[in-house]
Formats: sequence, structure tokens, C-alpha cells
Amino acid sequence: MKQLKKKCLIFDHDDTLINSQETIHYPIFLETLEVLRPQKPQLSFKDFVLYSNQFGFLGFLKEIYNFTNEEIELEIKWWREKVMQKEAQVFEDVAMFVKDFVAAGGILVVYSYSESFMIEKDYERIFGFQPHKIIGFDVEPYYRKPARLPLLHVMSDYQLTAKDCLIVDDMPLLVDTAKRSNIDMVGACWSLGAYWQWSTIDTDVPLCKNANCLASYVFKD
Repeated sequence: MKQLKKKCLIFDHDDTLINSQETIHYPIFLETLEVLRPQKPQLSFKDFVLYSNQFGFLGFLKEIYNFTNEEIELEIKWWREKVMQKEAQVFEDVAMFVKDFVAAGGILVVYSYSESFMIEKDYERIFGFQPHKIIGFDVEPYYRKPARLPLLHVMSDYQLTAKDCLIVDDMPLLVDTAKRSNIDMVGACWSLGAYWQWSTIDTDVPLCKNANCLASYVFKD
């Protein structure tokens, strides 16, 4: 059995385990815009990715498209209906890494903009097991990504120190959260959207282009 450097992974979902932004979430959002903002020019996938990272998804809806609270509820409702009809491609090497981490006794916490039911659905079809904890979009607003509070609760609940944990995310949005929590972070840079996001910032966060790189931060030699 592999030995762990990190006891707990705070692991993103979309574009980290599954390649979903380009193939699922972006097309669904374009359909929403056709209804709610038909007069606006079509949003490129690159801008969708960069704005989501810059503002957070809710901030993106409000800052760029001035969505009202009622329109945000509609967008979420339509997304829930459409996303159930689709399955995103899995990053197979990342899935194998996750299996190895859990098999070695690691604590897997999924921290994501996706809602819990979608994460549960994907984990069931990919792994046949569930993460130890899911912190999705369906929690209270103050507890949603990139909030620091849920990470503090994870450390308390599982009796972990900050150095026991590693944040893995395709979005630089969590860089500040990681620093304020004193938790190490690795940028998951194997999707097209992740490449665009990380290339726009100057950071000392290490970037990984594949699961072998990520494993070097988690497993002992």
C-alpha cells in the first residue's frame, strides 16, 4: 500500500476529475443566455472560464450579465434539469490517482461549485464509492467555495492540521483561501480551461499537467 505525505485532499470536481466545463456547463449556460440575454453577443468558452474564476460563478452572473435573484434561480433550475441528461468524460489518470489515495487511507473532501447530487452521481458511476465529505454549491452561501470556513471545519472534524491537507483545483480562485488557511495547494492544469486560467496570473502555486505530477505531492517515494 502506498504511503501518504498528505492525509486529506480538498479536491475540486469539474475540470479536475471530469472534463465538464467545455462539454456540459458552458453549452448549458449558452442556452440560458439565449433566453435571458438574447441581445448579448455570444460568450466564448475562454471568457466563460476566465470570468467564472475572476468573480466566482454567482459574481459572474451579477457582474457581467446583471442577473436578478429571480434570474439566478431560473438559471440554476434549468441547469439542474439539463445536467442530469449528460455525462462528462473522466480524466482516467486522475481517477486512478483518487482510487489509490482512498485505498491508502486518505480522506477525500470534494469542494466544488457543482451541487452534491451531481458529485454523488459522478462518484457512483466512476468509482462505486462516495467521498468522505462533499461541500457543493447547495450549501449556505457563506459556506460556498471559495469560503475558508468549511476547510476549517474539515480540519476540526477529522482532527487534521493544515499541513495534513492539500487543495487541488483547476481554478486559481482558491489561491487566497489556501494561503489564509495555511494549506498547500496544487493547480490542476490538465484541462484547456485550467491552462487559460493559470496562464493569466503570477503565482508560486505549483502546477501539474497530469496525475503523475500530482501524485508526487501526495504519496511518499
